[in-house]
Amino acid sequence: MNRQKIDKGLLGSLDLPQSIEEIISLIESIKYDLSKAKKDNEKSGKYTVSCLFRVRQLLVDLEKHGAQFRRLSIAYEKELEQKKKK
Repeated sequence: MNRQKIDKGLLGSLDLPQSIEEIISLIESIKYDLSKAKKDNEKSGKYTVSCLFRVRQLLVDLEKHGAQFRRLSIAYEKELEQKKKK
């Protein structure tokens, strides 16, 4: 899986469904790389440094997407509340 460079423009252009899909994709990538690291460790007794580095970077990306998701979900909840009041 290729890691995309995340910038503020990309994060700002996402809506709630896109944000959810990005988070799911990141979680799948993290799961894949952690499983690979675990298999490498079981096979050789060592972790692959590049794999661990990739997981760290994906976690940073997940944190950024998580913050954007939080903003989008709060805005969505407020929008629903306003619609209920009308």
